[in-house]
Amino acid sequence: ALALALNIYSTVRFTVYDRPDVSQPIVTLKGAISTVSETNNQGNLIYKMLSGLCQSDPELLRRVRITVSSDIPLGCGLGSSGAAIAGAVWASYVLRGLVPTRRDVLTVGMRMEGYPENVAASLMGNMIVCGRSRDDNTIVSEQLDWPDKWRMIVVVPRYTLTTAEARKVLPKMVKFEDAVANIQRTALVVAAVAKSDESLMRSVLIDRLHEPYREQLVPELDALRRVLSTQPIIGCVLSGGGSAVLVIVNQRHRFEVLQEITTWAEVQPQPPAILDLNVDKEGMKEL
Repeated sequence: ALALALNIYSTVRFTVYDRPDVSQPIVTLKGAISTVSETNNQGNLIYKMLSGLCQSDPELLRRVRITVSSDIPLGCGLGSSGAAIAGAVWASYVLRGLVPTRRDVLTVGMRMEGYPENVAASLMGNMIVCGRSRDDNTIVSEQLDWPDKWRMIVVVPRYTLTTAEARKVLPKMVKFEDAVANIQRTALVVAAVAKSDESLMRSVLIDRLHEPYREQLVPELDALRRVLSTQPIIGCVLSGGGSAVLVIVNQRHRFEVLQEITTWAEVQPQPPAILDLNVDKEGMKEL
């Protein structure tokens, strides 16, 4: 699987008191995340994970208070849960006096998330290629250096999609030729990134396994492809399962493409948010 780390962040602070302080909420939400209705789910997810990982020391857990400040939009395929999981797993080690490795965090995070790529991108930064090892018990991951001149414009609709909703529209079986086509193109995407080959990247960003089915849930994908059909973009794809749409563009064309997207967005009944982003190449930091 492939994943890309973008420079939009969550900060999770864990404070350990000498004794339980019932006057302090267990989870406090700050920043843009605090204004969104799904934030309670985010806070609950972090606390639930920490509870499971620290169940051998319930006294420690009672003394911990969590503050989450995040600008990652929720429920739109931008990896907010992966970032939360990475932070919670890392903290569970540190709070118990252990020194975590990225492999430790990735393995534990994969068991919680079910698939490793979002956690891996949050941990390591850059573009990540990852999957299960031959024994199926550990995760193998490699980091690719994303081309510096390839920028990301992310269009975030005002509605959200749950993972269950995004998966519900997918067929239980796919055509053999569609599966082969996607495998081939995935390999070519890796080659295009490794070689910074815009022409190759532009020609292989065509999906046959999930976007044809999810377009009905995210009409902005087709609309943006039509609007940008004459623009010098590298690609226009769903971010994860949606609802966000990711437009890849060379830095030299960024302004004109951003203007075209902004003009389109302004006349929509519910104008989407537009994020002008880079790829984060460092990954998670302990502050």
